[in-house]
Amino acid sequence: MEKRAREKILIVENDLHLRMLYELELQRQGYSTIACENADECLNCIEQEDPDLVVLDILLNGRDGLEILQAIRSSHGPLPVILNTAYACYRNNYLTYAADRCLIKSSDTSELIATITRLLREKASTWKARAYSAEEEVMDFSRKG
Repeated sequence: MEKRAREKILIVENDLHLRMLYELELQRQGYSTIACENADECLNCIEQEDPDLVVLDILLNGRDGLEILQAIRSSHGPLPVILNTAYACYRNNYLTYAADRCLIKSSDTSELIATITRLLREKASTWKARAYSAEEEVMDFSRKG
């Protein structure tokens, strides 16, 4: 198992068994997990827990995952979101394009874990680049004065 800085993953899945599987496998990989089963819980968890990434089912009780994706993008723009669906037809649905990735559900979690790892690395490198860029702007600004 790779050492991680305990990135926090929010799992939004209405199927209890898949939710438990994802939690177990992600915890084995060193991630901290939060799990919920519906849209309202998801939005509350994002506000209260400030996750590093969201794994979002599309077909949920109440509001669907695509509605929740839009709400996340409106209020938490850069938060990485993986849509996780049992239906391949969603892969080419333009409503899913706002997600960082769209995966087909499987009991084999290797693709999900690899995608999470990749997205969190991308997020970290983006933040480092932004911090470096901001640092350079401050340095340039101080030279002009």
